[in-house]
Amino acid sequence: NIFINEIVFKNKQIYKGFDLKLYTKKDINIDLNLKNIFDSKLKFKSVIKKNKDVEFKLVAKGINIEKFNNLNSYNYLSGYSDLSLNAYSKLIKKDIFLKNLNGELIVDTQNVIIKNLDLQNLKSNILAIDEVNDLVQISENIFNGNTQLMDKKFKIKLVKGNLILPETNVKINNGGIKLKGSYEILKKYIDTSINFDTDNKLLSLFL
Repeated sequence: NIFINEIVFKNKQIYKGFDLKLYTKKDINIDLNLKNIFDSKLKFKSVIKKNKDVEFKLVAKGINIEKFNNLNSYNYLSGYSDLSLNAYSKLIKKDIFLKNLNGELIVDTQNVIIKNLDLQNLKSNILAIDEVNDLVQISENIFNGNTQLMDKKFKIKLVKGNLILPETNVKINNGGIKLKGSYEILKKYIDTSINFDTDNKLLSLFL
């Protein structure tokens, strides 16, 4: 067993004190259990083969999204989430590992709030447009509220280092939106689209 005193990221303490179990016979087996990391319980298991193929599974329950985002000084989301990741790759260099990363990520959100972005207000104001000057009012109001996301399970594919979210319906406040997107992990490039769940063509011009 290996005891690690603490984990520090960007001068911020993430976790203090945990045991890491390593088993080496034909392959290297890693078994890690953490409690109270971003208020969550985390389990991580991995098998590293001699040819450097690696398989791993990560399960986390009750992640405090706001505490996690504080690592990067990002404070526009709050709430909790569970996640489950099953993936495999080549454990060589960072770029090779990411380019060969495949699997599935499931994110189950609870009580998530997008801060300083009121999508329901945006929708109502767009539908009430009578003249061009009303567009100014829309831009002033959209950032003066929050958006409540109803609890949702997101199924995200991991294909050659790209996180891919297929079109997914999400309920917000008293309405709904459609989310779709991808994220290239190595290049940190994100491509997303958000549309209101409606047949009104005017709404699609604003998201």
